[in-house]
Amino acid sequence: MDRRIEYKKMTVSEIQEQLFDVLCEIDKICKQHDIQYFLGFGSLLGVVRDGGFIPWDDDMDIFMMKKDWNKFNRIVMEELNQDKYFVINRYTRKDCPFWARLSRIGVNGTYRKMDYYKDSSAAQSGIFADIFPLEDSPANQKLLESQQFLLGIVDGILQIKSYKWDQIGKKNIVSCVLYILGGWCVSIENWNVIRTCIQEMYHKRPCNYVMVPMGPTGKYDISRVLYKKAFFSSSIQKDFQVMKGEAVIRQAKFPIPVGYRDILRKTYKNWRKRPNGKKPKELSYWVLEGRGKQRK
Repeated sequence: MDRRIEYKKMTVSEIQEQLFDVLCEIDKICKQHDIQYFLGFGSLLGVVRDGGFIPWDDDMDIFMMKKDWNKFNRIVMEELNQDKYFVINRYTRKDCPFWARLSRIGVNGTYRKMDYYKDSSAAQSGIFADIFPLEDSPANQKLLESQQFLLGIVDGILQIKSYKWDQIGKKNIVSCVLYILGGWCVSIENWNVIRTCIQEMYHKRPCNYVMVPMGPTGKYDISRVLYKKAFFSSSIQKDFQVMKGEAVIRQAKFPIPVGYRDILRKTYKNWRKRPNGKKPKELSYWVLEGRGKQRK
């Protein structure tokens, strides 16, 4: 964080209002360009179970089929209000370690602390919505395991290049060896290109499944992010409310997948039950005061 600029810690309510604005901006662009998207992960769980945000949630998740995700990435910079929002994707941030797995739309003038990166500027972010592609995926278990093994090697190298050593998960010996043998001189951009190629190697034939391409080092096990394509065959418009205390202060309809129950069951199992004793996580968001701008 730049100490020369004055920062102010944000509340959950303030963050969620900003996230709602981000979602409205994405929705507008998608409607203008005939791009299908769906609320995903915690955002899908929140709108179905809670009618909006999970009370302690401080980010937003969106799914798009890969062809729509590619189209969105190509046109978003032309359509986005760049005075208010920023974009992280393969066209804007080639040094970002995860551009092959997601795009990110965030709010200028906000900052999020990410202590696990070697260089905080490489992950400079803010209040954001993550947009994940839904990649065609092999249903064959052996092919899937082969794909995930290769992705795990690449992701291990990306972690070594990007994360502080004590933040790297399981040490992948193959990743370490390849990194030592010359992987250190291959750019993050090119490792992401390699990752995309590996992902696409396995769906040259029509597939009945899609997955969120987090890879073995992602937040969720592969079994929790591998879905039948039929779950996304169409969408349902669902009311999404933003609450402040007991009052509804913002409301709009956004699309969710027609197979949302199956998706939530697969990712969260007993998704209708709220965890007992769940406490809000420690927030790491700030708003920049005055005329200070987010560092690039």
